[in-house]
Amino acid sequence: MAGVCPGSVDGGRRRLFSLLAAPRIPQIRDHVAISRSTSFAAPPLLVQRGPLPSHRESHPVRRRDTLPFALLGVSAEVLAAYFVFYAINGFFQHSNCDLRLGPLNYIVSGPELHRWHHSEFARESDTNFGNNLIIWDLMFGTRFLPADRSVGRLGLVNRSYPTGFIRQMKTPFVPGLDKR
Repeated sequence: MAGVCPGSVDGGRRRLFSLLAAPRIPQIRDHVAISRSTSFAAPPLLVQRGPLPSHRESHPVRRRDTLPFALLGVSAEVLAAYFVFYAINGFFQHSNCDLRLGPLNYIVSGPELHRWHHSEFARESDTNFGNNLIIWDLMFGTRFLPADRSVGRLGLVNRSYPTGFIRQMKTPFVPGLDKR
């Protein structure tokens, strides 16, 4: 399916746009910082959600992931298999499991790669944008997995980053909030 519809497999045009624009456009980078605001990797059963109780399940990005499949007439079985992989991979990406995928890190965006996306340092966290696959990061040079070290602290430099819903929704309009 990846060859037929690579955009839908890894998030499509919006993900590609954020891959290229997030590190370069302050307002977008500040908005992306909300998802990286946690300062620790959660235990497996306490996966960080979003500002709302069912944020992850009802997030517009998650809902629009099904549209390309529907337009292509993909069978329910293929769609189910995709979302099972999507859910399991997302669970492991945000759990505190030291799961190393070895050579699969050139295909799958697993926990080892995704942890770098949550590094407190912008030059490290502005990498590994792939949601399930790391293909776009390989194409655009944003895949990051140094062999000589592990990721240090997670989260943002600003330890008083807003945690409330209303304040987080205002953060993209406060330049540099993720760096204070």
